[in-house]
Amino acid sequence: MKRLVLDVQNVGKGFGGLRAIDRIFFQLFEGEILSVIGPNGAGKTTLFNCLSGFYRPDEGAIFLGGKSIVGQKPYQICRLGMARTFQNIRLFDHLSLLDNILVGDSNHHQTTFFGILFRTVAHRTYQHLARERAMKWLSFVGIEAEGRTKAGHLSYGNQRRLEIARALATDPQVILLDEPGAGMNPSEIAGMIELISKIKKLGITVILIEHHMKVVMDISDRILVLDHGEELAVGTPLEIQNHPRVIEAYLGGEKERGADL
Repeated sequence: MKRLVLDVQNVGKGFGGLRAIDRIFFQLFEGEILSVIGPNGAGKTTLFNCLSGFYRPDEGAIFLGGKSIVGQKPYQICRLGMARTFQNIRLFDHLSLLDNILVGDSNHHQTTFFGILFRTVAHRTYQHLARERAMKWLSFVGIEAEGRTKAGHLSYGNQRRLEIARALATDPQVILLDEPGAGMNPSEIAGMIELISKIKKLGITVILIEHHMKVVMDISDRILVLDHGEELAVGTPLEIQNHPRVIEAYLGGEKERGADL
């Protein structure tokens, strides 16, 4: 039986008189992929911000690996096992790919100020192992050949891969991917589908916001549909594709006229 990794219980968040998300509930198990879809303003990013500690929910509970994370800061939640990428890529453009990954590897930091100052054997061993782990993740996402390149010189698609590698370097139980296919051409999207499938095979649970329906339908175990901050439907890709309320809210009832969900 797979282990319960993330338990989200009736989470809500408002801004003034506006309810951005309301009574969101779901559970995710090890290695499961959940896609979160919905029209613009449906509450997808607010949900991600609540999960990752950028917002504190007004009500509800969130348990990561059985531990409550409501009220924890983003870096604390990351250390507990939840990593995140962003819709707008946030890399250190002036640093190499390798150094960008080493930033994410800080969760493994086992050296001391004394070790850094005097470059002890323990510190040198830590540095060596950290670089090995960084190269492993660069290889995993398919950009190891560019390890010494500055991140700002990468193609857009490879910057997306680098951001995912940096998140993976924190050894997450759960990774949140915010529109990983945004701005990509069909070939790059196919590569991203393959990469997310590889992440799943590692046993990492994936939650993604994505507007490319090919990505959503090809890799999701379940899909959560939000509309005006509320859960409209949740189910398998086939169930969602044929759900009348989803078709109406997400496509404006245009499936009959050839819209692709």
